[in-house]
Amino acid sequence: MQRYRGASYQAGDWAFSLGGGTNFRTYNVGGGVGYNDGMFNASYYQTYHGGSSKPAQNQWNGGFTIGYGDFKIREENDFLAFGHRSDKGRTQALELSYGNWAIGSYVETNDGKEVDVDLHSRPSRIWGLNKHNLGSWAKGYVYNAPLYLGYNSGGTTSRIGLSAWWVQDATQNWMHQSWFKPGNQNYYVDYDKMYQGVYLHYGYYNRFSLYG
Repeated sequence: MQRYRGASYQAGDWAFSLGGGTNFRTYNVGGGVGYNDGMFNASYYQTYHGGSSKPAQNQWNGGFTIGYGDFKIREENDFLAFGHRSDKGRTQALELSYGNWAIGSYVETNDGKEVDVDLHSRPSRIWGLNKHNLGSWAKGYVYNAPLYLGYNSGGTTSRIGLSAWWVQDATQNWMHQSWFKPGNQNYYVDYDKMYQGVYLHYGYYNRFSLYG
């Protein structure tokens, strides 16, 4: 069972919001500012996740949305939590939606630096050896990486998809070796502790977190 509460203040086309939720094991609280003129809309928010038994997942995340009409892009990354930059736990989430329908993915890991700072030159299965004088975390574990089809309506979200190593490798590890310098980091290539299989989720639609 999940619980969520939120409040907002409207000033013309601008809105300021706060909210939080819990599944009685972990919790999250967030706040943000948004603009909506009836067609174009954009927002930025930050969220704190706490209460997890996995230390790396007690963290700040930042996110933004950009939309026009029924189309919206929503992105979350710990890199976007200004003042709290890291590469651990809830590291990346992306959702593209049109109306109530959405396609999305996210990645959850441990903190490679927290476990073992020694680097190994183990390659990504898709991208090969890392670039920019970087390698891979010796014990950089991936926990979840679902790719899903979702339906968001009435304050709830329903998702069905697949959690698989290639989702994380194609997204997170691509960023780590890409031309985008701020995203360059050591690979996460350990999948021994990862859940791989069918992904199902139903719960409240959290405007401050894509992580189910």
